Amino acid sequence: MSAASQERALERVLKERQCRRLEREAYASVYRRVARLVPVVLPLAGEVHAFPIEGDVDALMEALRPTCVFGFETALQMRSGRRMLNGSDVHAYTRVAAPPPSLVGAEVAASPLVPVLPRRPYLFLVSRDPLPPSVETSRGRVVSDDWMLREYLGAIGHRFDLLSAVLHHMGADA
Repeated sequence: MSAASQERALERVLKERQCRRLEREAYASVYRRVARLVPVVLPLAGEVHAFPIEGDVDALMEALRPTCVFGFETALQMRSGRRMLNGSDVHAYTRVAAPPPSLVGAEVAASPLVPVLPRRPYLFLVSRDPLPPSVETSRGRVVSDDWMLREYLGAIGHRFDLLSAVLHHMGADA
C-alpha cells in the first residue's frame, strides 16, 4: 500500500470517527439510553415463523391477543398509533406458533423482518419461552419499553435519529 493510499484510508477513518462522535453529542440522551442495551435480533430471539396474512389484520390481532405479546412495529402502533418503518407486518411472541388458519396462509421461509421492497403483510410469530417482558394496553399485551428499544436496535442499528423518534412515539423520555 502506498503512502498516499494509507493517508487517504487514515483520513476516512478519522472522518468516520468524527461523524460518530458528533452523532453521540447531538443525540446524547438517546445515546446514554441505548449504549448499554443488547440488541434483540428477532430471528435470534426464538424460532421465527412467517405466514402471509390473508384475512383482516384487526381480526388476526384480536385472535392472537389472548396468547401473544406483540412486539416491534406492531407494539409501537398499538401504543402510539404510528409505525416507524415501511411495512404493515404483525410481529408477535408466543409460546406455540399456531395462528388461526382462516386468517393466514401456509408458513413460508422467513423473509426479511424489515421489508425493503413493498410486499403484502406477513405475520411473524416468534416462538419463545419465556415470553419477553410486557405491559398491558387497552389493545393487548405489548413488549416493555426496553425490549422494544432493543428490537429497534437489532433492526436499524445505532441510528440515533430514528431511535430518538421511536422514544418520542413510545412516550418515553430519552
